[in-house]
Amino acid sequence: MIETDAETNVLILSITGENLSDDTLSFHPNSAKMTTDTKRQINSIVEISHFESEFISKVIQKGEVIFNLGKEGLEGVKELKFVFDSASKDNRFIGEKVTVVVPVNKK
Repeated sequence: MIETDAETNVLILSITGENLSDDTLSFHPNSAKMTTDTKRQINSIVEISHFESEFISKVIQKGEVIFNLGKEGLEGVKELKFVFDSASKDNRFIGEKVTVVVPVNKK
């Protein structure tokens, strides 16, 4: 389904999304982008990142977003930044993009 090396590193991001409004909204965390402080940009693997994108009013949904880190993995990375497009209603974006910064602590 996807092309990767025989051995690769992946990052699986578990996400919980909640629609607090009375409207049905669309949100697509499975198309997130990740950047690192080592100047890499990695797009999620949409085909295997399972997350329902339609949020009927007042619902909570959980899913995973998968990133292929390749052989390099997180070598030398101290910070990850995840960027998500804003939610949409009737094919129009509402709100702002969401950026989440996560420190990487390796032992």
